[in-house]
Amino acid sequence: MSHTLNPFSDVSVLVQTQNTNLLNVVKVVCAAFGLRRVHECFAHEALADTFELVDPDLVICGLSQHPEAQLQALSALRRWKGCSNAYFPAIVISPYTEKRWVMASINAGAHEFVALPVSPKRLWLAINHAVFIGRPFVETSTYFGPCRRRRHDPEWSGPERRADGKLSDGGARQVQEARMGQIMDNWRKS
Repeated sequence: MSHTLNPFSDVSVLVQTQNTNLLNVVKVVCAAFGLRRVHECFAHEALADTFELVDPDLVICGLSQHPEAQLQALSALRRWKGCSNAYFPAIVISPYTEKRWVMASINAGAHEFVALPVSPKRLWLAINHAVFIGRPFVETSTYFGPCRRRRHDPEWSGPERRADGKLSDGGARQVQEARMGQIMDNWRKS
């Protein structure tokens, strides 16, 4: 059996940012951990087109000059009915660390929020969590993306705050696991 030592070599990453320094940092970290298929998208307006072209396993948005527009592009990609994989893991990297930006990123459909300056370890942990652990997906009239609740509080005795009291996952976890399983199978066969 002669295969590479890293199954991540088959994982495709799309990085959307106008910040070339951040792009270079992400590319170096990805290369250091064996992610060789890194695609670039500079304009947030081109995010959906680039996504369809490269069909990534992970999207990383580096907020820069137009953070509101970048988050709107991420949210629109999540809700786009023509998206080939609406359950894609997403990470937002941002120099804007105020609570409003963290919440805006989560509300746009990000799995993880990473503050700048970013260490390789922190970025790698975010990638692993987004790709392999993830969260169930929720779909409401105003939101589609990973569940925004970070933890289950067994002590909570109040009323359920979701209208129907359920996640409407739609098989997101199975889709994500199947995609990563296919990458692992291809790696084992090579």
